[in-house]
Amino acid sequence: MNSRRASPQPRRPHLWPTAASLALAAACLGQAAVAAASPPEVVATQAPADPAAPPAASPQVDPLRFEHGPWTVRFGLFAGSQLVGENNAFWGLSDVFAPSANYSRNRVWDEAWLVPSVRVTYSGIDSIDLYAGLGLAATGNLGRDVFEQGNSGRVSLEGAYGGVVLKDAGSGFTLDLSGGQQTYRYGSGMLIDLGAQNGNQRGAALVSPRKAWEYTGIARFTAGRISADVFLLDYNEIGASDPDTTLAGGTFEYRFADASADAFVGVGYINAFESTMPYIRAPLTIIDDGRRDTQTINPYLRVKPLSDALPGLYAAIEGAYQWNDRIDLSAHAFSAEIGHQWEGAAMRPKLSYAYRIFSGDDPGTATLERFDPLFYDGGVHAFASGSNAALTFYNTNVATHRVSLNLALTPADYVTLSYWHVQAAETNSPLQFGQGGRLQFIDGQPVLVSGVPTDHLSDDIYLEYVRALTPNAYLTLGVGVSFPGSGLEAAAGRSLDPWAGGLVNLSFNF
Repeated sequence: MNSRRASPQPRRPHLWPTAASLALAAACLGQAAVAAASPPEVVATQAPADPAAPPAASPQVDPLRFEHGPWTVRFGLFAGSQLVGENNAFWGLSDVFAPSANYSRNRVWDEAWLVPSVRVTYSGIDSIDLYAGLGLAATGNLGRDVFEQGNSGRVSLEGAYGGVVLKDAGSGFTLDLSGGQQTYRYGSGMLIDLGAQNGNQRGAALVSPRKAWEYTGIARFTAGRISADVFLLDYNEIGASDPDTTLAGGTFEYRFADASADAFVGVGYINAFESTMPYIRAPLTIIDDGRRDTQTINPYLRVKPLSDALPGLYAAIEGAYQWNDRIDLSAHAFSAEIGHQWEGAAMRPKLSYAYRIFSGDDPGTATLERFDPLFYDGGVHAFASGSNAALTFYNTNVATHRVSLNLALTPADYVTLSYWHVQAAETNSPLQFGQGGRLQFIDGQPVLVSGVPTDHLSDDIYLEYVRALTPNAYLTLGVGVSFPGSGLEAAAGRSLDPWAGGLVNLSFNF
């Protein structure tokens, strides 16, 4: 059971574990000639459950905020524990492709985390604010998780930054200049959200409380409804052997007048000018340092098309095009979502549908079409490729249909039911990093292939119940089942059983 089934705290990252986890996934999906390939740095994050936000409460005094003259000090604390159980993990594929590994498909473990922080702001200079922040993260596992990692933990920095805000109250102009170890995301989080790796010796791979980039330089300009960012981001890897990715880019965004938080249009640009992350070409060819020099353009739009007649209706469209002339890369992604929340109805239901596709490499062309998902928000309410399945398929060579229903049973009790239909965008093409490589005979000739021969990967159902114990404490119960599709069964050469799991999560966020 993965971190996308966790309590409704602000986007907790789920970062894909490193080499040991890749080896396990390879064993589960079939070991290919790509065992030396490094894994993707990041897969997902924890998004708020967002079933239907409770009615606004009366303002409360923040007990962790202190003001004295021009000084403001705000302490923070994110802590909790998550007990996870898995049954028939990875659909039992380890028994098919790596029976000698003796992988335990059924397991229970606990993840715990403690993340204290402090932010200090000084506003004693006309038109200038100064600020600085510091945070720590202590995380660990009791027992071994689904990636065979556990009984370990670490304490490390999770924030060390400073900045200055130049502002003009009359015009609404602000310029925020900051640097150091801090969080950063833009737009919907489809490409840029998570800056740190979790799991392995750090533990807490599924809850993933770390998300601050190793170092950043960010300039953020706002003037009325217009905003623009310029950024430099270095990914916070676990060890020196992990891919070292540094990004540079910028965004431009315009927010519409009818809903400043829910209606906007923007575009982002990302250049991975430094990275040792390898890419893979169909059927099974490793491209060393493939990510280096990859560029991405990312337009996005979110609107409320009938804000007067149907204020609860929203629509979101997002796309991405990637290119890299050095390795002949041309890849794309597309996301479309529509939803409606009935504010005046009993339990304030919210129903939404999303379709997303991230291109895979066409084995019949010389061009590499495999999309690089970068550092995306993979919460169940964002860009996850399923519930359990998102631990196996990340956002490359995958297409998903997702339907979600959110209900507010009471002002403190929420239920979310989600369903995903997951497909491969390209058959006989790598899904993750080449697992499932095998020889097939086509017209009597042996041909090396990877991925799945038919596109159906899985059907996932996830049910989550959240109880708001206090404004700062949440209890979450989640259960998910992933049914293997015909593509997985064809690759395995046999029928497969469903993969089920559940969790109990208690979180505190101040």
